Amino acid sequence: MGNRLNYWVVALCFIVLQYAAIVDDGFVEFEFIGEKQYLKERGFIRGANCTSVDAVMIGKLKNGEKRIYFIEWKYTENYSSHNMYIPECASVYDGLIVADDSPFMDSIDVQAFYFEPFYQLMRQTLLAEECVKHKDHGVTSYRHIHVVPEENYNLRNKVTSRTLCGNDIHEAWERVLKNKEYFISITPEKFLYPVLLCYSCLLKVLE
Repeated sequence: MGNRLNYWVVALCFIVLQYAAIVDDGFVEFEFIGEKQYLKERGFIRGANCTSVDAVMIGKLKNGEKRIYFIEWKYTENYSSHNMYIPECASVYDGLIVADDSPFMDSIDVQAFYFEPFYQLMRQTLLAEECVKHKDHGVTSYRHIHVVPEENYNLRNKVTSRTLCGNDIHEAWERVLKNKEYFISITPEKFLYPVLLCYSCLLKVLE
């Protein structure tokens, strides 16, 4: 994969999640968009009319299969209840949202997804699903990790889409997913803490 990150940062993801061993020697891809334009969006350049995720890593499961980890970090973001549903976007995503093999519950109105941060979560989920379908980098499964500080109440506790229900954005998002275990919400502190208990990771920092 792409750019190299400090090995301990890569390692901690798998320590926290306890799902897989690291592959690709600790490499991580930033602003990942996939090997191909799976979503048929207008662009295929990072940050330009193309769905991306902050970071991606790949782990190998005990059965030898590869799993891709989408990691999206949020810190001070705050979103309004602005409806982003327009024909241009609908023509790209709505078909995938309502498809028989969609990752989303059938009972959800497609327009419910067009409010941030759910709009981004929807697009990243669709990208992860397509990566698995097309075996991008040889992966056969995925996990979508959303890292948000507890202190960012404006983001965590504001469900911007009126037709989605939940005490916070993560509960509301889990309710739209067919496979809730594919989505993992976590705070930065909980995400980073296990590295302090991993001596081999700390040694990598000192090398």
